[in-house]
Amino acid sequence: MDFEFTDDQVSLREAVSRWVGKAHGFERRHALAKAGGAAREVYGELAELGLTALAVPESHGGMGFGPVEAMVVMEELGRGLVSAPYAAGALIAPALLARGEASVGQAWLSRMADGSALVVLAHQERAARYELSRCAATAKADGPQWRISGHKSVVPAGDEADAFIVPALLDGSIALFLVERAATGLQVQGYPTQDGARAAELKLEQASATLITRDGLAGLEWAQDIGIAAVAAEAVGVMDRLVATTVDYLNTRKQFGTALASFQALRHRVADVKMHLELGRSMSYYATLKLGEPVAQRRRALSQAKVQINHSVRFVGQQCIQLHGGIGVTDEYSASHDFKRLTLIEMAWGDTAHHLGAGEPTHAGQRRGVRLKRNKRAAGRGALSLEDALHAQGFGSRRECRGLVRLGRVAVGGVVVEDPDLPLGELLPQAEPQDWVFEVDGKAWPYRERAVVMLHKPAGHECSLKPRHHPSVMSLLPTPLRLRGLQPIGRLDEDTTGLLLLTDDGELNHRLTSPKWHAPKVYQVSCRHAWVADATQRLLDGVVLDDDPQAVQALAVQALEEAQAHEVLLTLGEGRYHQVKRMVAAVGNRVDALHRLRMGTLDLDPKLAPGQWRWLTPEEESALRASVRLD
Repeated sequence: MDFEFTDDQVSLREAVSRWVGKAHGFERRHALAKAGGAAREVYGELAELGLTALAVPESHGGMGFGPVEAMVVMEELGRGLVSAPYAAGALIAPALLARGEASVGQAWLSRMADGSALVVLAHQERAARYELSRCAATAKADGPQWRISGHKSVVPAGDEADAFIVPALLDGSIALFLVERAATGLQVQGYPTQDGARAAELKLEQASATLITRDGLAGLEWAQDIGIAAVAAEAVGVMDRLVATTVDYLNTRKQFGTALASFQALRHRVADVKMHLELGRSMSYYATLKLGEPVAQRRRALSQAKVQINHSVRFVGQQCIQLHGGIGVTDEYSASHDFKRLTLIEMAWGDTAHHLGAGEPTHAGQRRGVRLKRNKRAAGRGALSLEDALHAQGFGSRRECRGLVRLGRVAVGGVVVEDPDLPLGELLPQAEPQDWVFEVDGKAWPYRERAVVMLHKPAGHECSLKPRHHPSVMSLLPTPLRLRGLQPIGRLDEDTTGLLLLTDDGELNHRLTSPKWHAPKVYQVSCRHAWVADATQRLLDGVVLDDDPQAVQALAVQALEEAQAHEVLLTLGEGRYHQVKRMVAAVGNRVDALHRLRMGTLDLDPKLAPGQWRWLTPEEESALRASVRLD
């Protein structure tokens, strides 16, 4: 991708930056926020700069610029913490009106271009939870006009706007309508938002409206993607501003006569903050450049970008406030305003849980939208809910698991369940807990109170959660297993292959690795030199390693004749650092390759290719636990 800006784009950035520096310092921002957040005057100044015409087609008096120019403007407005509803009024609304009836565009777009009219999208409803397809407002024909009834929430600058673009159900599908501020049947209640801007609740009771387009859902999806790209760029500007403020504070503030910036621990935290800032910047560029892609690719890309932006704004905001200490949350200090704005950006146009589920189709064999009624008497106290089960199995935080269910991504018994509070046992009344299975994104997942899996470890992977030189074996496992905290039972060197067990059962892990319980481990050892009988007897008698004067014995040694005595099966009852290699070296040989075949009662499944894994069967797990006296 080409990330170089043209001369015109650079000039546009400089013009916005100059205006921010001269006309919208923090003192003005603070005063506007304290006064309730009204920003129509600021929006008018942006119009005088010509910025409100940026996305309006040239045929209606606009500039007809594209997404990159919009990104440049939003980033600079974010860097100045400008609270005017620029994205809502100058980017999203013109894009929707340009897609609709020509008569509506002719009536409004030229006025929007010169800033004399502010039109905003009013699409959010309390029960929608970011789902654009969920709309309770309705529309009915009334001669040449239409009548809208419904309630819309958190409308940006709603009490300052001249008109609203309102989605409503028309003949079972979502259509978009334009409702003027003076329309009969419309009530507007404005209020300040956490970040110092303004929003409003709209109550429509047979409010008169004009039809924009019957293809409302496609329009809303387009608006959401433009909105995501806009807030992503704004977030980069706000984070840039907050990081600069934080670095300046650390360079100025002293402790024990030394600037805080000299402390290495704080410097490392700032480095992490800047890394997340740059990740956010990259995804902002990515979102902007993907706006021209086909719908499916565009929607997926914008959701990916919003997830990273959400992670970045949360990390940067929280870390910078912590680096400031108490001053960071005072209203008179700019960092607190930056943090508030980043907090709202994280929730705008879909939170992380929503976008992690965006674009997922309903899978074959699942009936979408089915709600199973909860039998409270049968559930009883302490019943494991579907949300709790997903959380326990490593599918994310409770909030994220709740989002998975609400988005229809979880099925039980082939039926999509949308109530996260339903008990899993009630959904599977005929099954025992050890037989519970649910589906996430069409993939079956068994419920396991304790997870024990078998992995065929390939060479070139470290048995460490923080690998230094090679990938971790954890990268071979699906995300839920990693998130629930599985640990390797014992360690194999990066070049050692074969059977590796992983579990989140700490007691089982301890007993299988402790010499006290004598869990045998069988290795196939490929030696550099031919094996001799004397070496077998020496290993059985015990050899002394360099870190312990006490001899270490092998439980069994068997030379494989078909390998011309260069391969040996070696059975050990404990596992020390490089133990096999050091024991073989102690008898005058050298290990060229090492492969573990057995651990405890388990043999490596011959059906597992290197890098593959599977759950232990209940019988295998029971036998393994019994071998170390856990059952």
